[in-house]
This record gives sequence, structure tokens and C-alpha cells, in this order.
Amino acid sequence: FLCLWLLMQPLLYPKFVIMILPASALCIGYWLTARAEARGMVWRLAQVAMVAMVTVTVALSRDSLRFVATGNSDVYHRHTGFFPVYRWVNSRTPENSRVLAIVSSGMTYYLDRKYRRGDPWIGGSVDWLRVKDGPALAAVLKREGYSHIIYEDRDWEIYPGGPEMKDAIGDAAALGLLRPIQTFDLRLYTSRAQRTWKNARVSVLAVTPEGTSGVGSR
Repeated sequence: FLCLWLLMQPLLYPKFVIMILPASALCIGYWLTARAEARGMVWRLAQVAMVAMVTVTVALSRDSLRFVATGNSDVYHRHTGFFPVYRWVNSRTPENSRVLAIVSSGMTYYLDRKYRRGDPWIGGSVDWLRVKDGPALAAVLKREGYSHIIYEDRDWEIYPGGPEMKDAIGDAAALGLLRPIQTFDLRLYTSRAQRTWKNARVSVLAVTPEGTSGVGSR
């Protein structure tokens, strides 16, 4: 079952090792304990493995342990992707706002507004192959009742519909259908445990009355 599940995944992510190692250890332990003279070695290896796992778990959980000890959420979320953006949107937009989130991370659960994922990577709420300019985007925004867009300015061309999405958002902004209200230059952490990061620029765009009407002028 584990092998079939792994074969269904788009990529073999490093985190899958967590699931593979226990099964591998059980198989190796079963094979070794079949020989009586190997049982002592298996027990010693198990002790070493337990110490190693506890050590690694503490090291990888240092942010969570620090949060439990101090309750300082600002320090914890320093390494949470896009958290400053979501916190700003939560505090600076009306509670009835509806947001189209176009970012490179699926962890949008800190966004405390009604929202849909609109990126051409894993978001499917907009068919960007059909929405290619500002007026077409305005029609979608009106139909779905969006009031804001969170947009990460990055290389979207590698995804189907990515070039069309960038053109549509740029055209909508040029036509005055979208208005930038806040921009963030972030250190976007790609791994909390390893502290690896990349630079990211994210803009919060408000849908203007012209965009709400679903009509643009050239």
C-alpha cells in the first residue's frame, strides 16, 4: 500500500523518508532477529536509533518548542510563508472581503478571509488559458465577487496559463481595474528546519469600482 501511495505522488519529496524508514526498519529487524546471534546487535541498533530520533525530533521542532515555552507567535511566524501578508490582509480589509490568492504556497490557512486559490500551479478557480486580458479578468472578479487579489510577482511562465495570468493582471492594473494597496518584500522560507529562503515580492491589489463592474476601457 505504501509503495502504491508513493507511486501516485507527483514527486518523491524528502518528507516521504519519514514513512519509508519505519517500514524499512521493521523489515531489516525481522530479517536479523531470525538469527539468534543477531538479536543483541538489533537491540543495540534500536537503542541508537531511538536516541537519534529523539535528538532529531527536538532539533526539527525547536520553533514549536520555543513557541510552547514563550507563547511568542511573532518569533514563530518569522519563518511561516507569507504570514506578514496574511496578517496585514486580516487586519486591514473588511471582514466580508473575498480574496483571490495567487501565491506559490498552498499553506493559505492563516488568511482569515473568504478566499480561493487562483495560481496556475495548484489553484483551479480561474481558467487562465481563457482569461488573457484585463476585461476578461474583471468579468471573473465580478462574477465571483472578489474584492482583493494577493499576487506573488514571480516566474509563473513554467505553468500552463502562467503567462496569460501575468498579462491579465498587468493589463487589469494598467486599465485601473486593480489598484495596488500594499507591497511586501519578503524573505520567503522554503524550509523551517534548514532555514533556507528566497526573496519574494507580494502585492495586495484592491478591485476598483471599474473592476467590480466587470468593464474595462482602453
